[in-house]
Parts: sequence; structure tokens; C-alpha cells
Amino acid sequence: MAVIKALPAQTMTFTDNGTALVEGDVVEVTGDMQAEKVADGTVEPDGVVVVGSDEFGYATVLLNRPVLEMTAGSGGITAGDEVKADTGGQKVVDHGGTGVALGTAIKGASADKKGLVAVK
Repeated sequence: MAVIKALPAQTMTFTDNGTALVEGDVVEVTGDMQAEKVADGTVEPDGVVVVGSDEFGYATVLLNRPVLEMTAGSGGITAGDEVKADTGGQKVVDHGGTGVALGTAIKGASADKKGLVAVK
């Protein structure tokens, strides 16, 4: 039996990818534990900044979805990509535009390693 670590919607620390984030900024996950401001409303936001970027480029984000620690299937997963269950239903793989997306990877992982997925 696979053990899934479920993390409730919560605050997590992300890097600001070089552009300072301030409290109240609406953000999307754009890379491994990286967040950027959503400026135009065309992207579904992943959360809101509750503590702005510090001098090291870290900001605290309140995520608007629960997070699961899941095992990546063959090919691994890349942060920022939509993911779905693999054919066995035990691991997650890149969505690739087919099937139903489980959520968005917020921390990538190589095959058979753990990554973080924000569930839709």
C-alpha cells in the first residue's frame, strides 16, 4: 500500500525568482518551489503572499489548494506542469494534455522520487 503524505492548504516558502514579492501578491508556481506574481489574470493562481520576499529572495505563500507528496512515474515530473495519475494509478506523470489533471507539480521529482503536487 502506498503511503501518501497529505498537507492541508498551508503556508510554504518559495523563492521569488529574482522579482521581489510583497504581501498580498497573487502568485503562481513557476518552478521548483518558485513563485511569480500573476499579473494579467489569465493564469489560475496558486496562492497569496503572506510574508514578502526577504533579502535572500524567499517569500511565504498561503496556498489555495491542499498539497500531496507523491511519487513520480517514469519520466519524472517538472514543477509548474499539470500532472495526472499514471496507468497504474499509483504515481503521477506529466499531464501532456490528455486525461484529467490531478493538479500542478510545485516541486519536481525524477522517476520513483517524491515530488509535491497542489491538488485541483
